[in-house]
Amino acid sequence: MFKLVSEGISSGNSSYQILGFSKFTILSSEIAKLRTELNPSLPNPLSTSILKYLDDQTAIALQCTHQATKEIKNLANWGVIVSPKHPGRKRVAGAFDKFKLESAWGISPHLVPYDSLHAPSGIVSLAYQMNGINLGAGGFAGMEGQGLLAGFTSLENNFAEGLVLIWTGYQEEFSLYHLENHNNQIIEGYALAITKQKKTNGNKNPYPGLNISWNKNAKNTAYVAPLSLENLFKIPDNFQTDWTFQIAINMLADFIPASI
Repeated sequence: MFKLVSEGISSGNSSYQILGFSKFTILSSEIAKLRTELNPSLPNPLSTSILKYLDDQTAIALQCTHQATKEIKNLANWGVIVSPKHPGRKRVAGAFDKFKLESAWGISPHLVPYDSLHAPSGIVSLAYQMNGINLGAGGFAGMEGQGLLAGFTSLENNFAEGLVLIWTGYQEEFSLYHLENHNNQIIEGYALAITKQKKTNGNKNPYPGLNISWNKNAKNTAYVAPLSLENLFKIPDNFQTDWTFQIAINMLADFIPASI
């Protein structure tokens, strides 16, 4: 599905096990209700003040994590990488207007910990008590592929035992000049819970696989399309078969270990 186009990286491939996945959609108007329903599913419930200031996409990321990790007993050594699309856009846009009227005194300090690129992954790691790597990747439309690249790079470097990879975003971007229509917007989330491929004694691996190839090895793939929330939602439910992904990004190339 993605192809790494950087010529400075040698050809290669790697395989992962998909232990869980989730797809989730919700209207913006229903986010407030979702916030009140999140805590019962969290190993480490969040305080009321934290729930109040969560960005909408962070709430989606928490819900996706719950659904994708239901069958995983211990997430202590796992990590999480979230690729939100334009996180905090509505609140930050409103903050600019307040800054013009009231200068710095009109800006809430909560914008930094709750509306930045790394906020969703940080909140998820706290709520699920994950001790592995957590970071935000991408952040803009068209940069969703960075989440996958950062994910498999982290696993190859043993930064975590497993990873929850999450993509969130609005189905259609809303206009900052027509925020009154914001409640009718659909927010989507997609998550994969993956680990490095483990050898099994049998002929068939008990879990479906995620196969990633790049450069010369990226041939005859099962499915080729740009990485986006729209195309992730088109992958058949339950991953009944292995999927081969071509990596279509040349970003973060320097982080790929030479050993793979």
